[in-house]
Amino acid sequence: IQQTKQNKTKRHGTKHNRATQAEQIRDNQENSKTGPRKYEHQYCTNIMHTLWVRLNAVVFFGLTVLLGLSCLAAVSKIGHSLYYKPVIHNLEIRKLRSLKSHGGVDRALLSFDIHADMAPAFHWNIKQLFVYVVASYETPNKKINQIVVWDKIIEAIDPNKVIEQENLFVKYALVDQGKELRGKDITLQLMWDHMPTTGLLYQGRQDIAETTSFVLPNEYQ
Repeated sequence: IQQTKQNKTKRHGTKHNRATQAEQIRDNQENSKTGPRKYEHQYCTNIMHTLWVRLNAVVFFGLTVLLGLSCLAAVSKIGHSLYYKPVIHNLEIRKLRSLKSHGGVDRALLSFDIHADMAPAFHWNIKQLFVYVVASYETPNKKINQIVVWDKIIEAIDPNKVIEQENLFVKYALVDQGKELRGKDITLQLMWDHMPTTGLLYQGRQDIAETTSFVLPNEYQ
């Protein structure tokens, strides 16, 4: 009886081993079919990942270099405006056209003469200058009053950077916030904003000692 049981156990084990071997053969066959596809997909994924990493590195390196060059360009001309200033030969009123009450406030219209060479304010990092004439005066209610009456843009590509005009009419009226413009001492001053290609915008202005002033009449005209 024991011998019979042992024979049955051997036969059962042999069948089990054969079944296991058959399953392994089927798995190997399936892996042989799907394996190349898996490797191909993994290879493509690795290539795309590598290209994206390289492209990302190149782009950010270029941006870093561009930022560094921009900073160097902005720093290279710091202090230029302290030694090279526009030459202002003349800026004075030519004629008062009118002084009236308009809409409850005082308004003056005038013309002026201007002669200024703006070329010294330019250098290789300046794209353009925004030049404007400011009329300044004081009133009992407000100590500082500044009104832009004329402006002009001069670009670096302009061959002529000299402003020379006579009896030039203002673009914007000299308007007070109230009715305190009559009899006031008005000072005309030339100002300009440097607009660099890279860097911060900064302002320049005519020295107060070089400005001219005039007194408006006490009555409307």
